[in-house]
Amino acid sequence: MSENPPAPDAAVEATSDPTTDAERVIKEQRVITDGQASTTQIEETTVVVPSAATIERRRYVRARRVVYTIVHIIAIFIFIRFLLELFGADPLNGFASFIYGITFPFVLPFRDLFGPGRDPQLGVHIFDASNLVAIAIYYLFAWIGAKVAQLVYLRARTEPAEAPTVVR
Repeated sequence: MSENPPAPDAAVEATSDPTTDAERVIKEQRVITDGQASTTQIEETTVVVPSAATIERRRYVRARRVVYTIVHIIAIFIFIRFLLELFGADPLNGFASFIYGITFPFVLPFRDLFGPGRDPQLGVHIFDASNLVAIAIYYLFAWIGAKVAQLVYLRARTEPAEAPTVVR
């Protein structure tokens, strides 16, 4: 099979308007002829090229997901800590010790928020509201982080203005 170059009328049809920021759809048709059997095949290829705004939006969504995923993980661990303290779990238990150790840096700024904090003890039920405040504050940080990502990735794109024409 020999491959002929595309015919001029079916070469490349691009439906894009450079003045708008829409996705471009590029369609290509190739005409392939077989010299021995006198057969002709038409092969079509369609490619969708995302616009710059679409790419920026995808970057923003990805950044927002990363920020919220990190905060969800931190909040889950802090909530487990809250439940372990509430039910009086043994701090020497491996799981409880792991949770207390991994969440300690995240709850430390809020530790004595509502009076002197008590260390977890076996059988002592502690309602530590500072853990819940920590979760709320970390979600506030996530919201702020998402807004910063929105400012970075979805900034207003301004088109260059035409130079004013001076008529004399």
